[in-house]
Parts: sequence; C-alpha cells; structure tokens
Amino acid sequence: MLRALFWSVPHIVAGAVCCAGCGGESTQPEPTLPPIPSASITGVADIANNGNGSDLLVAFTAAANETTVTEYRLLVIPQADAAGYDVAAAGAVPPGRYTVVPTGQTAVKMTLAADATDVAGNLIGEAVAYVVHVLVVVDAGSASDNQLSNPSAAITLAQTDLVITLTDVIQAGSGGMAVDADGNIYSADFGTALSGQPGSQVYKITPTGEVSVFASGLNGPSGIAFDSKGNLFQSNIAGNRISRITPGGSVTSFVTDGLASPVGIAIDADDNLFVANCGNNTIRKVTVDRVSTPFASSSLFNCPNGIALADDGNLYVANFGNGRIIKVAPDGTASSFVQVPGNNNGHITWANGVLYVVARAGHRIYQLTLSGELTPLAGSGTRGLWDGAALDATLSLTNDIAASPDGTILYFNDVVNQTGTDIISPVVIRQLILR
Repeated sequence: MLRALFWSVPHIVAGAVCCAGCGGESTQPEPTLPPIPSASITGVADIANNGNGSDLLVAFTAAANETTVTEYRLLVIPQADAAGYDVAAAGAVPPGRYTVVPTGQTAVKMTLAADATDVAGNLIGEAVAYVVHVLVVVDAGSASDNQLSNPSAAITLAQTDLVITLTDVIQAGSGGMAVDADGNIYSADFGTALSGQPGSQVYKITPTGEVSVFASGLNGPSGIAFDSKGNLFQSNIAGNRISRITPGGSVTSFVTDGLASPVGIAIDADDNLFVANCGNNTIRKVTVDRVSTPFASSSLFNCPNGIALADDGNLYVANFGNGRIIKVAPDGTASSFVQVPGNNNGHITWANGVLYVVARAGHRIYQLTLSGELTPLAGSGTRGLWDGAALDATLSLTNDIAASPDGTILYFNDVVNQTGTDIISPVVIRQLILR
C-alpha cells in the first residue's frame, strides 16, 4: 500500500481569544485539506504474444480526488533498475518514455502501444522482467508534490498460453457451449441461478465477440452439440427433453423418452446422441431416428454433467457432484478414471488429441490425456476475471468449454458475479489461446 505523504500546506487554527465581557472561548474549525492524490496498481498481465508493448496490460485505481491532478504516467522499469525507485526518478523520465493517461477514470485498464518503451528508452520486449509504476502528476508547481504508486509485481513477456475475455457481459446463465464449422460460438442460457427460473435462449457469438440471440423457446438449456449436418442439439434440463435447432435457429422437440434432467451431449460419427442424465445418473443413447435406449448406468455417476467422445472410442463423463471423471466403454461399462480437484466439475471436451476438463468450483481448466495425466492449463485457482498468462489468469465458476475448428482456441463461459456458487448470471465468454 502507499505510504501517506503530506503536502507542505500550513494548518490554520484560530487560537482561543478571551476578552473582557466575553462569555467564553471563540474558536474556528481547522480547514479541510484536499486528499493527497494517489494511484494504486491493481494488476499487470501479458495478454498477447506480439513481443512488444501491446502485450502489456496495466490496471490501476485513480486518485480519489483529481482536483489537483494533471495526468498519470505509466512507467515501465526494468526490474534490475526498480529497487528504490522513487518519485524524483519517476519525475525525471523524459517524454516519450512513459505512457500518458488522462484523468477522469476511476479504474483504468489499458494495454500499451506496440512502440512503447521502458524508462530507459528501449522498446518493451520479451525475456526482460519489468516493474510498472504510476506517477500522479500534481498541478502544484513543484515535482515534489507528485505521488508514485506502489510497484506492480514483476512481469516478463513471453510466448505462452493466454486467457483473454472475448465479449462484453451477456445477461445469461452459464449453460453449455459449442462451436460451429465457421468458428461461431454458441452459449446456452441455463438461467439466473442453479436453483432458479430456467433460461430459454441460446446465444451466438462471432469469433470477434459480437453477440446475438440464436434461438429461443427452450427450458433450462444446458449441454449442446452439433451433428454432421450443422444441427444443434440442445438439452433442456428443466424440460426433460432434447431439442433440435436448425442452422437457421428453428427449434423443435427431438426426444423426451428416458430423459431425466439431461445436461451434456456427445455425438458420434453416425450422429447418434449420448446424453448425460444428471437426474438419474444414467447415460442414454439416442439414434438419428429418435430411438432412446439405456446405454450406461452406474453408482460411479454423481450428476453426470459433461460428456465427450474421445478417439479411443470411449466416452468420458464429468461428474458435477463429486469431481470425478468416469470412463464409459463402448459396451456401456463404467469405470473411475481420474479425480479433478474442486469436487465440482463443469463440462469436458475432446480436441487436439486430449481432453479438456472444467473444474468449476476449483476455477481452473485442466488438460487430461487418455493415459490419465491431469495437468492445470488455465486459472490460478483464485476466483476472478483477470486476463493474462493462462496459469496467472483468474476464472469464475467456469461451466463449459469448446474448441475452435483448428483447435488453437478454447472458448469458455465465466460467471461475472463473484459471490456464492448458486448465482450463475450474467456471463462473459473468454478464450484460452493455446501456443
């Protein structure tokens, strides 16, 4: 935190004055001084892999009172020179070696320019550790009145997996996700809360983050998946049915037989559906002719939530209730595969020859090989919505994950609300860029 530094402004206090005939003392209140203007760095992150200043995101809180503030200067200092860096050194940095931020913003979050330099005049680049300060420039006629923020944590730009938020806030709950052949993302509105009124819409998000309503008239839309013809199959957890949505957004009921709070859907090469029934701990198989039959039932299932079909021919099922991943063989035999930390899984998907698993309550995404090796891929484990290097970024009750057609980007939905685990709306769509 910043150490309080007081300006050299005289405190005027009228002393007690007594005179003949006075009935007592007369005092004047001490005048209120303006608060000392200060700024506080709240975070820095590497948000791209360009090898220059456009990789560097800086967030800081501005002064509570900007009456005397002229501007803020973002100073990027090589860590080797950052020890003991003070307001005098900051004030001596010549123009062109810092980034000017105007006043009028309470919370600033910005990336630097591609040609931004450090305080020594060198272009910001990879493989150098930097520390960032904010200099608050005070319009008081003396550089000694300026204030220097706390230093940021040291950051080194590097080619790494990155988490970047794609969309603005969407007024929807965190349901299932899928990606079409053109790279558009689809996210279902489960509802405001796990235990609340179900949602009714599916949103379409372009690869550039433009959001629109794709389909309506659903009942607690959760897991979704595309067949080979471009139809989107949507489970309705509150309606105990699977809906089929055409590429134009037309919704019809596809199957209800044997469904009990259905969530995840996996589709094989023949367009057969495998549906995870959270309500009765079973997996149903549904053919293209809408014939629904039991496929797997086991005490190992604990609200089966996500389901993915891997290239080895097995289904992999993510339990919402206890964090376990269950492997289901082609004959329907279930066996315990791995335990995911957090005891509360979201969904699971297959891409790039591996499984990607959402640890919803653990606020992380894991990579899982078919040999059972579980590796953290994104999220520090602390809840939040901070972008940056994948393992430094923070996630918030992530529910589903879906891969881009070329497998270089994983899209996921995070809850904006940061209190409790029942409220799951609104959301943002974020992207995990794999390097």
